Amino acid sequence: MTVSVEQRERGERLRAIADALKGKPVEWGVDDCSTLPAQWVAEVAGREFDWPFYDTEEEAARIIAEAGGLVEVWKPITRKLGLVERHDTPEIGDIGIIDTSLGHVGGIWLHGQTFIWRAEEGVRILGVRSHRIVKSWQV
Repeated sequence: MTVSVEQRERGERLRAIADALKGKPVEWGVDDCSTLPAQWVAEVAGREFDWPFYDTEEEAARIIAEAGGLVEVWKPITRKLGLVERHDTPEIGDIGIIDTSLGHVGGIWLHGQTFIWRAEEGVRILGVRSHRIVKSWQV
């Protein structure tokens, strides 16, 4: 598989993000598993996002529950940003939601079906099988 210059640059930027967050506790509403992908879209695509305000895990959980799930929180925001849902294999820099043992989490796609997810401390890189993909959007 040939990697384009844009894909290589995105990979380098994502590695820099992961390095900057290494060992850093999550800040809810700032760099959690939803706001980190939203910030990525704002940076890469030049599109600002209008994310609900919260600053604790409990407030985030309440917003998700009231909306009917993480996908329902993300849908109107991705629509407003003009992001198109991806029905094929996500590419590097796309954003999405996967199903994990902790429930649905948001993140950014890397090469080869890997996913960068903002964890409680630092980031995790997860290998994702297609049946774990809940939604993804092209960035």
